[in-house]
Amino acid sequence: MLAGGSGGERCLREVDGKSVLEWNFSLLKKYGVEKVLIALDKRGRRIKEKFGDGRMFGMSLSYVEEEKPLGTGGAIGNAKYFIDETCLVIYGDNYAEIDLEKFYQFHKKSGAMITIALKSLPEAKKYGNVLLEGNKVVKFVEKPKEVVSNIVSTGIFLIEPEVVERCRGSFEREVIPEFVEECKVYGYVFPGRWIEV
Repeated sequence: MLAGGSGGERCLREVDGKSVLEWNFSLLKKYGVEKVLIALDKRGRRIKEKFGDGRMFGMSLSYVEEEKPLGTGGAIGNAKYFIDETCLVIYGDNYAEIDLEKFYQFHKKSGAMITIALKSLPEAKKYGNVLLEGNKVVKFVEKPKEVVSNIVSTGIFLIEPEVVERCRGSFEREVIPEFVEECKVYGYVFPGRWIEV
């Protein structure tokens, strides 16, 4: 879970009586996730203090702290020693009511290196725009000046360990487009609610 940078404070904001991170922990717990690695920067102390080792949620929380800002891709790459199988990545300032089992099955069946959870929005300019051919992502543009598509990234991804090895800089601006060029990115449009704070 990415909770560094400006998103770190936002993931502590409350939505319907719980912080966005707590909503995410509940979602993960519902689908049997027991271990969560949270990528933080130096401002993330409040998150560590509030959630500790995760026992209060019946799960194990560990933390990786960046010494200097690495970007979203760098934060994922920083966790490479912990990732040896398909990994769920969630931007901590987002919450979605998504069936993670269906998302995972879709990812595995497609053979993708990256699968992006997607929503269709009327106002798509401030999000990562995704152009699909069937379920294959053929173009990904982070916060474009001109809208490419009304289908957007929700900041929820399934990735393979090979992706983690190549993560650096911005996941949205560098890593995803690189894998799109290799035809290894798929999109999963889900029907549930999505909140970005």
